[in-house]
Amino acid sequence: MSPDFVRIAEAILIPIYGEEQIKSELPLSAVLKDNVWIVTGRLAEGMAGGVAEVRISKMTGEILGVTHGK
Repeated sequence: MSPDFVRIAEAILIPIYGEEQIKSELPLSAVLKDNVWIVTGRLAEGMAGGVAEVRISKMTGEILGVTHGK
């Protein structure tokens, strides 16, 4: 896992979804797939809903997408 990409994702997500929401999804995790870091939040056990996701290009650092499930 790349901590740099996790920190970047957190910095992007907090202004969009709010610090309280993103902190409730920590720790974020990152998986590299096809040269794209997919950084996702964690849903607390027993909670219903979705989590934040940021897709970041490994090669350029470009933010490819930001979503949050319901």
